[in-house]
Amino acid sequence: AKESDTTNPQRHRREVNPSQWGVAASCVSEPFKTRSHKHKPVALRWDHHLNPESASREGCTLKAAFKHLQKADVISLGGGLPLSEYFPFEAMEHAVLPLDNLNGDTRIPKKAIGLQSTKADMASGKSIYDLTVALNYSQGSGSAQLLRWITEHAELVHNPPYEDWQCNMTIGNTSALDMAFRMFVQRGDYVLSDDYTFSSAVETALPMGARFLGVEMDAEGMLPQSLHEMLKDWDPTAHDGARKPFLLYSIPTGQSPTGATQSLQRRKDIYRVAQEHDLIILEDDPYYFLQMDKFDGGAESSLFDASSTSPES
Repeated sequence: AKESDTTNPQRHRREVNPSQWGVAASCVSEPFKTRSHKHKPVALRWDHHLNPESASREGCTLKAAFKHLQKADVISLGGGLPLSEYFPFEAMEHAVLPLDNLNGDTRIPKKAIGLQSTKADMASGKSIYDLTVALNYSQGSGSAQLLRWITEHAELVHNPPYEDWQCNMTIGNTSALDMAFRMFVQRGDYVLSDDYTFSSAVETALPMGARFLGVEMDAEGMLPQSLHEMLKDWDPTAHDGARKPFLLYSIPTGQSPTGATQSLQRRKDIYRVAQEHDLIILEDDPYYFLQMDKFDGGAESSLFDASSTSPES
């Protein structure tokens, strides 16, 4: 059977200018999208929710000056990029588990795949990523080589319903939450969450002066009606003068610590409440791809047959 366009993005990867893979190269999603999204509406603006610190930030002057570096008579002294010739590593070798290693054995099998990376892989045309790039500075949004895959993944699996969506990488979950809270939270603000929630998320926001307000839950997690009731008649005087919350922290799959997973309908209902009350949802969903089919005690299957399914798909 012919593979469909939506299930095999590898066949339709956008051609990328080789300069995209260089040291500290630009790293944004737009050149990696495999199809046009111009038929979709643009995303809503959140400017009115940015805190004063975030709203006062402006673009980097060094990056703005980059356009002048295209001139042949200009030599940049601003980037501070070290020469790869002086890096102490000439090559690295890796033993990678094969794709069919599904038995959970942590020992490296004899048939491990051997990979080698050197400082000359890009110059020789062997790879689009090598030690010259890996050991040097990069953009804060991550490496373009990895962002390409992440962008294609988001497009294929999630297909964001607006035109100007972008992907951005962070060094981890807590770092991403820290940046998000710092963009929006002011001292005294409330952040909405499940009644029981991930302790590290709370501990990340507390030093910023934020407080968490738990929403009632059931076996599927947050109750949309309880969320609506909490917000519809918000009275600052009853909450130490705090303004109406607009940040909602959610763990929709395998919620921590309860383990609850929201059904598709539950997610839609929460989203409608968020639309009504102009909420920004900080979705913490690391376990989405760990979902399994509904349990059938009489079924026999192998790991090769198992497939992840979205809630109630």
